[in-house]
Amino acid sequence: MAATDNPGELERWAVDLAEGLLGDSGRRWTHDLGVIARARDIREHLGEDGELLVAAAALHDTGCSPKVRRCRLEPLDAGWYLRDAGAPERLTNLVANLDAAQIEAELRGLHSLLAEFPDEGGPVRDALWYCCLTVGPDAQPMTLQQREDELLVRYAEDRIIVRWYELAKPELAGAIQRTEARLTG
Repeated sequence: MAATDNPGELERWAVDLAEGLLGDSGRRWTHDLGVIARARDIREHLGEDGELLVAAAALHDTGCSPKVRRCRLEPLDAGWYLRDAGAPERLTNLVANLDAAQIEAELRGLHSLLAEFPDEGGPVRDALWYCCLTVGPDAQPMTLQQREDELLVRYAEDRIIVRWYELAKPELAGAIQRTEARLTG
């Protein structure tokens, strides 16, 4: 995909690609649709980056697809896949750094590989994390505490994910708080 100046084209491309990779994944696709809807609801708060947010929201879980999986770090798998697919660099980097992925990368010994994808920080990154972390697996709205409870039950047997969440929680909570402040400010 080449970068384009045509409004809506990046979003359409991203949603189509995500549906092709995740459309038959049940709850994963349901969650993805909820995250897309949340991103569309807040896109106007990001000005010209609104479409980028929606595209990243659509693609945020593509690393979960068996067609994409290369290692045990889903955001990194998504980053590699999107880069190979010709996605814009900024979009690729946002997806590769989803939800403090650098912490999980360190726990898995993959930090040097994730470093290929710089984390931009800032409002779009925070908004992407907000969208992912405030939508449950059935596309229901959730608080961070509810999402934590759900994640820790679902991944109770995965010590790395449990440890990632313990370490990442302050950063994740900060992204949500900053985004909520931007939305109400």
